[in-house]
Amino acid sequence: VSRGGEAAHVAIFLRQRPGEPSRCCVHRLDDPCGPPTAAVSFAQADAATVRWNAEGTALLLQLSTEVDESGKSYYGSTALHHVLAEGPASVVATPGGPIHDVAWCPTRDEFLVLRGHQPCNVALYCGRKAELLRDFGEDLGQSYWNTIRWNPFGSFLALGGFGQLAGDLDFVDTASRSKLGQCRYDCCVDCQWSPDGRLLMGWTAAPRMRVDNRVEIYDYLGNRLLKIDFEELYSAAWRPAPGEHDDRPPTPGRSRVAGQAGDGK
Repeated sequence: VSRGGEAAHVAIFLRQRPGEPSRCCVHRLDDPCGPPTAAVSFAQADAATVRWNAEGTALLLQLSTEVDESGKSYYGSTALHHVLAEGPASVVATPGGPIHDVAWCPTRDEFLVLRGHQPCNVALYCGRKAELLRDFGEDLGQSYWNTIRWNPFGSFLALGGFGQLAGDLDFVDTASRSKLGQCRYDCCVDCQWSPDGRLLMGWTAAPRMRVDNRVEIYDYLGNRLLKIDFEELYSAAWRPAPGEHDDRPPTPGRSRVAGQAGDGK
C-alpha cells in the first residue's frame, strides 16, 4: 500500500499459473473494484518485492525466479521494474548480473540500486522516469554489498554486505558522493538509522543467528559507540521521533577512528 499522495493505491502481485504470466496490478483504494490504474505482466517471475516511493506516485517491483533458464546463475534470476501508480511501467535498465537491493530516497524522488555480480556497484536513478542519474562506481568503487539504508533525511547512506557476505559497512555522504568511513559488523542481520540520522544501529538476532546475539551502534563515520550482548534477541528498533530533528551535514574536523577495536579489520 502506498504511503503518500492524494489517493492511496495498493499493488497486487499475482504469480504465474499454467497458461498465464505473472502480473502486477495497481488499484486505487477508494475504488478497489474499478479497473487497475496500472498493470504490467512478466514472462518469468516467481516472487516479487514491492517498494513505494514516499509520495505514493510510483513503485519498484523487484522480481526473482527460482531457476535461471539461461543457466548463468545457480541462484535464479532477478529483474527490476518501475511502475507509475497511474501510468505506464518500464524495465529499469541495468548491466548484466543480479539486483541485490533497491531503496527509494525518503526526501527526493530518486532511488538507488545495488547491481551486478559481486563485488557490485551502486547507481542512482530518477524516480519519475527511472533514468540513470549517476553511476556511483566512479565515486565509491565496488564492494561486497547487498543492503541499502538511507538515513531519514536522505543525506547519509549505509551500504552493507550481510547474510553470506562478510559484514562490511560503508558510510556515504550523498551530497559529496564520498565515503565517510567504513567498518565491519560480522553476522549482522539488519540495521536501521536513528531518527536524527546520525547513528546506525545493527543487530544480530534469532532465528537467523542463535549465537552472539547483540546490538551495536555506530556513528556516521563507522566508529562503534556501543555494543550490548544478549542471550537471545529477536529484533531491535529505534523509538520513532517524527519532526523532532533537523538534518545536519557532517561535522567539520571529525574523522574515522583508525584501528578501532571490534571492527574486524
